[in-house]
Formats: sequence, structure tokens, C-alpha cells
Amino acid sequence: MTIDDWSAERESTRYWLGDYLHIQADVEREGDHLPLRLLVDSCVAKQTPEEDASLQYAILDFHGCLVDGRIPDVKSAFKIPRPRLETLQFTIEAFRFSGDIRNLIYIACHLRVVATDKGPDPLNKACSFNSQRSLWLPVEGSEDICNCCETGNCVSSKGWPSTNNPSNRRTSEQREQVTLGSGMGEALGLTPVLKDVHWLPVRLKVLVLTFKALNSLGPVYLKERLHCHRSAQTLRSSSEGLLVVPSLQEVRLQGTRQRAFSVVAPSLWNALPSEDT
Repeated sequence: MTIDDWSAERESTRYWLGDYLHIQADVEREGDHLPLRLLVDSCVAKQTPEEDASLQYAILDFHGCLVDGRIPDVKSAFKIPRPRLETLQFTIEAFRFSGDIRNLIYIACHLRVVATDKGPDPLNKACSFNSQRSLWLPVEGSEDICNCCETGNCVSSKGWPSTNNPSNRRTSEQREQVTLGSGMGEALGLTPVLKDVHWLPVRLKVLVLTFKALNSLGPVYLKERLHCHRSAQTLRSSSEGLLVVPSLQEVRLQGTRQRAFSVVAPSLWNALPSEDT
């Protein structure tokens, strides 16, 4: 979350209805990493941090469609052009859930990177709705890649809602304060935007190391810590190249298990969509 001119991180998480949240995601490149394009597949707002929260609202869905901006008089949009391919910026108008006297929302986004030689297409895009022209516009690429944003048949993002209910979104135009929540449990697989953006470079580096190790392009000691899942039966784990996540007893660094490469690398690798593994 940044201040209005995108130049610095915003210290406060409190907003007034009608204010705009300025959200920026970055990939930090080091050394000779291949050029990457950052994408945001989906963002969801929830009334509570629980996974089965009764009230939830898809802000961004369908692999990069900022559906919040499709609601009349709401001007949520991606910033065009990008400052660089590894950065994506967008604004969301502050809102609150109907009947929530706490005026508190939790937001989590699913971020992804692709090689820059993979051109924008309906599954790799960032699209906003332009109410003046009454059409969807992409941050890059041809306008037709955004057509599915209107029909909703882009194939819904894994693990996130694919439908919106605008009646849950706002109640009145009164300027009431709304606060972004934090501290969503890691076990739920949901993280606030700030936390998700902060850890993106770390996850990316671990995945790159994992890929190199599996293909004998990295240090041998890393490859020795990775074990492919094998089963006598034909299972998803064997057909999709999943890795074994060792138990606590199997990890030597028991005191720092969650930070051990042999645990983190398989966990992140197995979480990738099947077509990327």
C-alpha cells in the first residue's frame, strides 16, 4: 500500500469511504535473472480472516480482471503504463461490508510472474473497465484479451471466488472510516496484500533455486534435499511432479523447520498450478 503518488509506503491502514487504496506489487530482480512480468490473478476482500467468512467480495478475478471497477460510479483501475514490467500498480475505492459496524476488511491477492517473452493473453493479463468508453482496456496487449472479463469465462483463478455480489459491497455514501485488517493466519493460505507483496521476491527466489536444483543446474546439496513423490498407484502427486514435504522428525533443523529449504521449497513448488510444474 502506497501514498497517492506511489513514491512511498503508506503508514496508516485507515481510509475514508471514497478514498482510493494505492496498491503496488514488485518483483525484486537480482543478478542475471530472466526478465519477468508481474501479474495479479485475483484479489478478494473478506469481513473476517477466516477462510469460510460469510461475507466476501472479489475485487479482482478471472486472471487479471479488475471487476470492482465494473460497478457503476466506481473507478478502480490499473495504472497505465506500468513503471516497469516487474511492477504492477492499481487503485481500489475504499468500501465496507453492509452491516459491519467494525468497518474492517481483510484483503488478499494471488500474484504470479511470467517470462516477458510470454505475450499477454486472456490468462495472462491486467484489465480495467473504462466507464467512459464502456469497454475493458489492458495494461498491455490487444483489447480482445479482456473480452472474457465481461463474460466471466476466462477460467476462474484457482482457489478464489469467481462471482461478485455488489449488494454486499457498500451501504451508503456517508464518509465512514474503514480499516484494512492484518494478521490473517498463514494456515488459511490467505495473507493481506502487504504481506503477500513483501514475500513475493522470497518465494520467487526459492522457486528458481528449486527449478535449478531439480534440473541439475544448481548446488548438489540443494538437490539432495529434494525428493520427488513416488507411488505405486497413478496419483496426481506422481503425474504432476510434486515433491515430498518432510515431516518434523525428518528435518534436521527442527527448531527452524518452517525456514528449512527442504520444507519450504517442496511446499511452494507443490502450490504451483499444475501447468507450471
